[in-house]
Amino acid sequence: MFELENCVAYIATNAGKMLAEGFEKKLKKVGVSRVQWTVLYYLGKPECNSQKELVTRLKTKGSSTTRLLDRMERDGWVERRLNPDDRREMLLVLTEKGNELRNQCLPLGQAYNDQITDGISEADLNIFYVVLDRLIQNTEE
Repeated sequence: MFELENCVAYIATNAGKMLAEGFEKKLKKVGVSRVQWTVLYYLGKPECNSQKELVTRLKTKGSSTTRLLDRMERDGWVERRLNPDDRREMLLVLTEKGNELRNQCLPLGQAYNDQITDGISEADLNIFYVVLDRLIQNTEE
């Protein structure tokens, strides 16, 4: 008989929620939401400089990302620039303020990851990554 408490999706959803809320509390101290931090993180990587690429990495709808970027642009963290090679595409660039926030948050991300993985061996973490990847693959079948 099905037991919700033993359902992998239920357990993973609750764990993900708890982990996200914990990190959100850490980021709140510097005035950044977890979603904003994710944008700052990805836009600091050279291979992620377009809204299309950002939507892919965030796994969100384009309209949600547009609204988020509107707020981040208004706050002076991100600039949109026309792609000189393709005028249909907007390139996204972190401003100086955005880079400063990103650099301030990177150690918070590392510290939180260290906190939540404390006492878990590298071998167990590797098993976790493999199992989680397989669970994700199974949702696509």
